[in-house]
Amino acid sequence: MRLTLRTLLAYLDDTLEPAQARLIGQKVSESDAAQELIARIKQVTRRRRLTSPPASGLGGKLDPNVIAEYLDNVLPANELAEVEETCLSSDMHLAEIAACHQILTLVLGEPALVPPTARQRMYALIKGREAIPNRKVSAQAVGQGALGQNGAGSDDADDTLLLGLSLSRPGSLLRWLLPLVAACLLVAAGLAIWMAIAPSLQGPRANVPASRQSVMAARASDLTGQPNPADKKTSVENQTDAALTRKATPEDKGEGANGKKGQVEPKGETVTAKKTPLDGKVEGTQQKADTSKKTEAGETKKSSRPASVAAKPPLTERRELGKCLLLPNWPGVLLERSQETDPWRRLRPQSRIFSPDSLMSLPGYRSELRLDSGVSLVLWGNLPDLLPIPLNESVVILYSNPDFDLDLRLDRGRVVLRNQKDAGAAQVRLRFAGEVWDITLPDSKTEVGVDLAGEFIPYTKQDGPSDPNKYVKLIALKGEAILQIRYAKHTVRTSEIYEWDNHFGAVAAPREIPKFLPLWNEKPSAQNRNAQAFDSALKSLASRLAARDAVDIVLGEALQEADYPSHVIAMRSLGAIEAWSNLLDAVVDGQYPTLRLLAVDELRFLIGLEAKNDQKLLKALKAKNYSDTQARLALQLLHGFTQEDWADVATRNTVVEYLMHEKPAIRQMAYVALLTLVPDGQKIVYDPLGDIELRERGYADWKKAVQNYKPPKREPERKP
Repeated sequence: MRLTLRTLLAYLDDTLEPAQARLIGQKVSESDAAQELIARIKQVTRRRRLTSPPASGLGGKLDPNVIAEYLDNVLPANELAEVEETCLSSDMHLAEIAACHQILTLVLGEPALVPPTARQRMYALIKGREAIPNRKVSAQAVGQGALGQNGAGSDDADDTLLLGLSLSRPGSLLRWLLPLVAACLLVAAGLAIWMAIAPSLQGPRANVPASRQSVMAARASDLTGQPNPADKKTSVENQTDAALTRKATPEDKGEGANGKKGQVEPKGETVTAKKTPLDGKVEGTQQKADTSKKTEAGETKKSSRPASVAAKPPLTERRELGKCLLLPNWPGVLLERSQETDPWRRLRPQSRIFSPDSLMSLPGYRSELRLDSGVSLVLWGNLPDLLPIPLNESVVILYSNPDFDLDLRLDRGRVVLRNQKDAGAAQVRLRFAGEVWDITLPDSKTEVGVDLAGEFIPYTKQDGPSDPNKYVKLIALKGEAILQIRYAKHTVRTSEIYEWDNHFGAVAAPREIPKFLPLWNEKPSAQNRNAQAFDSALKSLASRLAARDAVDIVLGEALQEADYPSHVIAMRSLGAIEAWSNLLDAVVDGQYPTLRLLAVDELRFLIGLEAKNDQKLLKALKAKNYSDTQARLALQLLHGFTQEDWADVATRNTVVEYLMHEKPAIRQMAYVALLTLVPDGQKIVYDPLGDIELRERGYADWKKAVQNYKPPKREPERKP
């Protein structure tokens, strides 16, 4: 049996035979793409306020007849691929197909129950005197009188089979009047609630809770240096890491299976994980903008540009697109690979670039891709020591698309888009995290920057991995860019920023942040007092990478350097190429304590990029002879805990116990977790790789430190 969208829907709705279900389950477990599609199906069917596909016009490719034929498996083969392609590229169509399949499964899963008296009435209509033409209808021609006294005794049984939808007969007034009154009361209550909350829904993102708005504003504040405007109306608690990850659930507050708050085994192998339901997330929706224009004659004219909601999957054929260049006065190291399993190799300057290869600018380096279509793409690698923003390497995949001057998928990092045509606008299609944005750069004076970053969330024990928090920021660096997302079109002017995150979707409109531009300075390293040392280390590593092809070996050798800048660049670069083994070795490095801290920080950065990185890290830990329990404990310590977890002294004491764990890496990760909780703990003399007596003294001091820990006070929300 082939693994298609329809078979996945049948597998999810449990309509397959047991043998087929086992076969499909095995194929799903072996396919990352199938697992991601299943997770997406569950997500879109739970998304609130997701609109239905239009019946005609843009996005109206699938009519109800086509969907019915697809679900009945009678659709012609030439149309089958188009239906599945449309569903994979559109959340609305995918949700419609999945919901229809689920509803039909529920409705057709059991045979319909027809009351006996109803069957008798129906047959009596055509077999009795009622079928005689030109007959005068008597008062008791149909209904109870038509059946005689035998039908009256089975009315109660009929009501059971009809699920309360009783037929009209004497004395039934009260039966339908009571539900009607109840429905009226519910409508009145709904109107009252709506009128009460309506004044609070007047903002640009009415469906976003205040706590989440403060988090999003805090992100912008981190990248701009501006005060957070949401601080005036949100509490301190809403700006903590707990609010940054998800809405609190009873489990998040530390209520274990035994009913006691924060129950954690003090000396067990693992810390009890809190389970957070996946459907606790609220999905945002895109506000539709009117893409039609009124003509003078009063007719409606549709926009000629196709909406990105109907975007086709990218072409995977290999084609030559342009060349890579070095930026003046800036070191550049550009890596490429054709397949995800291939090793990264360095591209020489002036080398030709092809689709659909993956291209990466290592942390701290920048490279320019000059496309033959006249569009320039700058991959902007960053080091947090140079520019304090949560971005490291820049990774993209370019596609061949005759309808656009540039079609790219941004996996992570920062890029700059420039129109370098002699004349005319440049059309760019930007793909990321399942989204498709179309960007128009009207002239050569237009320049746009895009950031895609992620944040790891506290570890939860679930059936599947939880996606980290992802967010995208698009800013017009020069000129005015036109951004189209599905049916909405926005004009982003200089210093304006447009934001998106994977929990609430895109904002309603761009907003102006003038202080954001300095973070896009051509030389941000000038703001750092150690800029010269980092610049020298970047150039030195670039020279060694140019001389040798083994990227991982050169980066491993750079870790042996004695200077801190070389450690930072090498560690961030090893994380960029996902050298998990090297990172885990650095966690227990006995020569440089700062190297251990960098390694833990880079591991936390990686698990904040993709949910699948959790599984990659678990696999690497098991390859290092960690048991399954130890590997999951290490992963949980890297993810950390919510403020509610830390507020429980049992959780704090348990983490302190891991300072004496048999695995040095787990001791190091527990130490870093405690430092995030009590920064003054740096004064405590403790070395995870030191002798046993030194560790025991540090362990005792940490015991006292966590006992004196006071969680942040909860302040009441201030009115604006």
